[in-house]
Amino acid sequence: MLPINYESWHHMPDSNKNQALANIKERFALEVSDDYIKKALGKRWRDNKSTLKKQYFKKDISLEEKLRNVPPGMLRYQWEDAVRFWNSKKGEDRERVGTSNRQKQNSRIAEVENCSTTSTPPIPQQVPVVPQVIDPIRLSKPHVDKIRKHEAEEFRATVDDDVERAEF
Repeated sequence: MLPINYESWHHMPDSNKNQALANIKERFALEVSDDYIKKALGKRWRDNKSTLKKQYFKKDISLEEKLRNVPPGMLRYQWEDAVRFWNSKKGEDRERVGTSNRQKQNSRIAEVENCSTTSTPPIPQQVPVVPQVIDPIRLSKPHVDKIRKHEAEEFRATVDDDVERAEF
């Protein structure tokens, strides 16, 4: 398990990332690049860290209580480092920026969804209508007049032939 006591995935030592990558490659046969796997690992690491913060880092209790509230399976020193960061000015500023950005993103998504429901309905595409006097199958075949024009003695055509490029 990757330690959570780093401020961001970018601060995580490469040795930890490479060890996690080696563990994954040992267990699974993946046909994707190492960079892709590391990117996915970073996302899962952030998601896990966020979940732990939501479940165990309560705002309404003292710092000492937060430090004692160690999640099961977590090393105490890693939890304490993470709690101290989340409780610091820098951690609170980062949380505020993240919350603000998420609200902006959600409002943009809501605007797009509202625009798509209130806009004019799409114009239906016109379906070509074939006159009933003409056989639709014959439309895709070369005209007899074109064959006669080139005075062809022998002509073999298929439906896939290009009328403009057909040789007579």
